[in-house]
Amino acid sequence: MSDSPVPPPTSEGPAFLGSEFLLWLWFQTETHGGEFRLEEPGPVGLAFDQMMELKASDRGTKVMVRGDLPTRLPEASAALRADKLPTLARLVLAWDDETVELTLDSNTFDLRSVKVVGSESIDAAAPEDRDAERANLLFTSGQVLDGLYRLYLQHRLDETFAHEVLRPMREWVKDRQMRPRTMEAVN
Repeated sequence: MSDSPVPPPTSEGPAFLGSEFLLWLWFQTETHGGEFRLEEPGPVGLAFDQMMELKASDRGTKVMVRGDLPTRLPEASAALRADKLPTLARLVLAWDDETVELTLDSNTFDLRSVKVVGSESIDAAAPEDRDAERANLLFTSGQVLDGLYRLYLQHRLDETFAHEVLRPMREWVKDRQMRPRTMEAVN
């Protein structure tokens, strides 16, 4: 395994930032919990759910991990140890009383799918206003992702990144190598 779970910036131009972002989210959710404080809409919960694709930056090999808590499955740990980084992930975002599931493509930041889960604001809206409520939730989901990305970039561009973020991330990857996460370890 290489010394860094993060590819060098020159490897693929700025596209590496998307995979780094997903890796950072993964690291943050497992080591600091899944809550992030954003200016708008405020506290946001984040979880990885059902599917994650990891790919090596220098070769075309990829691993698709599917199942509950995919980041905790041994296949995800093995892929990380093989220098594969997340390129596609199913995320669950929650804020206020809203929950949205989406699939984020780290290479393009495209949302491959978005699903509103049991929204009280949509359920309470008049039928003619439901589309507007869905559009508002989609817009807010974009704001949440933008806010998370800004938070990541603040860390990434800070002069303390190597010491305060990168070093703990490397230790986290090594810890996964020594003690792979399994469903039994989660329960």
